[in-house]
Amino acid sequence: MRTILLLLCILTVTVPSKAQLFRDWKPGSYYDTLNKKKTGLISWYIVNAKSPKQNFIRFKPNEHTDDAKISTQNIRAFTFGTDSFVVSKSKETHFAPVLQVLANENVKLYKLLVSNGSLRLGGGSMGFGAVPAGYGSSTKLEYYVGSNLENLTLLTKKNFIEMMSLVMANKPDIQDKIKSKILRLEDMQDLLVYYRTGKMPVPPDDDVYH
Repeated sequence: MRTILLLLCILTVTVPSKAQLFRDWKPGSYYDTLNKKKTGLISWYIVNAKSPKQNFIRFKPNEHTDDAKISTQNIRAFTFGTDSFVVSKSKETHFAPVLQVLANENVKLYKLLVSNGSLRLGGGSMGFGAVPAGYGSSTKLEYYVGSNLENLTLLTKKNFIEMMSLVMANKPDIQDKIKSKILRLEDMQDLLVYYRTGKMPVPPDDDVYH
């Protein structure tokens, strides 16, 4: 009995320290609601929130300072490594308001990850499909389109051509591939590579896009 109690005590002490040890910190900045910028190190977790108050980042000016928990209700936008995020005010994303900016055009494209549990993001650029390192059981990926964060439209197969043609209004070559259905909703990663590099990725069988 004493052995079991001792093990429970050890686990209680070590679990929080491991959470601190394995927390991902990346260089970043955040803008508060007054548009004041703070730069340092940021750690961010996607949370299955029942309230917007459960969405937060952790910030510290440098690796030698303590970190602070900052609610996304007090943040307008932030960067996490090479990725940029905004905090939406749309009712469509009320419980998960943090959106990744994928295309910053007049009409913008955003990505939202929703988890059934909570999860920690893996490395790399999520715009190119980095896989979240899961703490939760499953993750749903959604895309939103809008000219501002108050009015967003969920991207679906039915509205894909209409909405993405607006996003890619200044990219006629991509527009053509969208309208001709060479690029569809399920090809979003290829579309993003083309958008950012100007080149279509070559599929595994070495076929080429026409």
